[in-house]
Amino acid sequence: ELADVVVAAGPERSAQRNRGLALATGELVGFIDSDMYLTSRVAAQVDAAFATGDPDGVIVAEHSCGEGFLAACRAHEKRLYIGNADVEAARFFRTASVRAIGGYREELRAGEDWELADRFEAAGHRIGRIEALIWHDDGRISLTEVFAKKWYYGRSFADYLAVRPPNGTRRLTRPGVLTEPARLLRHPLLTAGLLVLKAVETTGLCLGVIRARRG
Repeated sequence: ELADVVVAAGPERSAQRNRGLALATGELVGFIDSDMYLTSRVAAQVDAAFATGDPDGVIVAEHSCGEGFLAACRAHEKRLYIGNADVEAARFFRTASVRAIGGYREELRAGEDWELADRFEAAGHRIGRIEALIWHDDGRISLTEVFAKKWYYGRSFADYLAVRPPNGTRRLTRPGVLTEPARLLRHPLLTAGLLVLKAVETTGLCLGVIRARRG
C-alpha cells in the first residue's frame, strides 16, 4: 500500500538513489533494486534491529534466483558470500545518518554500495544484520550479457579506484568464492560453470577499466 509514488531521476542509479533519499520522509530508508524482492520478514526484522538503538545501518543477505544453468551457478556463488564482510554492504539506514555523509557518489556506476559503506563506517556508524533475505532475480543469464555488463561497469570502476578510501583500503575482489572449498567441491558442475562465469566477468571488467583509462 506504500508503493504508490514513482519518481523518475538519473542518469544513473546512484543519482536515482540520492533522489529517493532526498524525498524520503521516514526515519529509516532502504535501497532495493528493480530486480530484487523482499522475503516476508525483512521489514519487521529491519524495524526491530533499528529499534534496539544499536545499528545505524543494516545488512540484509542476498540470495539469487533465475532460469537455467548459469543462474544456478550464480546462486551457488551468492551462497558463498553470506556473512562475508568483504562483499556485503548495508542496504537499510537511519535516514539522517546516510544523509550526513552525502549519500551515494553520483559519478560511480560500479562499487557505489561498497564506497558508501566504507564512508559510513569510517564516520563511526555501526552496522548490524538480520536473518531474513533479499532475493535477486537474475532471470536467464547469458555470457554475452554478462560480459557487456561488466565491461560497462569496468568503465566506471576506474572512477571507483580513483576515490580515496577513508580507511586506506579499497575492496577490489570477492574472495568469498575461494573461502569455502568444501562447498565448491560438493557441487563440481556448478563450480565449473561458476569459474567460466567469473572468467567472463573478470575479462569484461578488466577490458572496461583499460578502455576507460585510455580515454
